[in-house]
Amino acid sequence: MPAKVDGVWKLPNGELRIQQTYQWFQGTLRTGASSMTISDGKMVGDVITFVAGDTRYTGRVSGSAIEGLALTSSAWSVTRN
Repeated sequence: MPAKVDGVWKLPNGELRIQQTYQWFQGTLRTGASSMTISDGKMVGDVITFVAGDTRYTGRVSGSAIEGLALTSSAWSVTRN
């Protein structure tokens, strides 16, 4: 059973707005003057994952708090020898 995360969550410098449908959700992440649409939002039990901008967020929901990690994508390239 996915945790309920629907609603508005406060960040130190912004807010996370989530509209949840069972284990899937969409919404926006606002930090400072920047607002990003959430994609790939998913709940598996109490584990939350989503992408906003070039950052993948993953965390654990515990009551009225979410704690986790933000992993930023960065460009990379390789060449074959």
